[in-house]
Formats: sequence, structure tokens, C-alpha cells
Amino acid sequence: MEKSLFNIQADYLKIAEQLQENGGEITPELETALAINEAELTVKAGGYSDIIRYLEKYIETGKTEIERVQKLLKTADRTKERLKENIKNAMLMYGVEKIECGFTKIGLRKSESIEVTDENLLHDDFFEVKKTVSKTKIKEAIKAGEPVMGAKLVQNLNLQIK
Repeated sequence: MEKSLFNIQADYLKIAEQLQENGGEITPELETALAINEAELTVKAGGYSDIIRYLEKYIETGKTEIERVQKLLKTADRTKERLKENIKNAMLMYGVEKIECGFTKIGLRKSESIEVTDENLLHDDFFEVKKTVSKTKIKEAIKAGEPVMGAKLVQNLNLQIK
């Protein structure tokens, strides 16, 4: 019967408790149980890593497909905008403000927008500043021995599958 990682961990904790109860002495039974437990972990971890590799390839393929579809959508959007611009230019050329063809109504309407001609001439009040945290700068400061209130350097263990 195959065990889950949870059950393998639970068995290991039971073995560790028995080891403590024996004053740290490893009996032949405990040695056998530890070897079996480690072998089960190896088999289970191997299976998990196969699934992880499959999912990594699946994700990579999905991202590639997303990029392909995004390119198609951008092309379709540019084509749509070009067609709309062609209709608008033709309407302006002929002085036509409205067109009705079947159930479709096409018309020109006025709107307002701002065109910035030179940002350097604008007052600072017209700029928005977004405040973002630079984790790179924080890490450099902490490593240089500077105290940084509100942040700390944390050591992580990351799983690596090769």
C-alpha cells in the first residue's frame, strides 16, 4: 500500500518519538523502520517530481499559447482600428455625419482629449508619482549592516528539481 507524504511524515515523527524514548539508541527495529520510511519518501518524492515536471511543461506551453493568442488579438485590434479610421476618413472627405446601413448606424461625434506637447513645460502638480518598495535596495542595505525598520532578511529553502 502506497502512503501519502503526510503519512510518511507521521510515521517518521512516530519513529523520532520512539528514538527519544529509547534515549537516542537506535534499535534494529527502528533502523529498519527508518530505512523503509526513507525509501517510501524517495519513491513518493520521485512521483511528485514527475508531476511537477509535467506541470512545468504544461505551464510553459500555456504561456507560449497565451503569447500567440495575444499577438493575434493585437493584430485583430490594429485591423479593427484601421478599418474604423478608414470609415471616419471617408465620412470626413464626403462631409457625411451619419450612415445607416441595415441595422447598423455609424456616426461621428465630438469628444475632448488632452495632447501633451512637452512634458518638461508642465508643472509638477500635473504628474502622478507611484510609490513602490525596492526589495533589492532593502536587501543591499541590510547586507551592508544598515538597520531597516519594517523589513527583515529571511532565509528560505527552495525545492530544486533537476
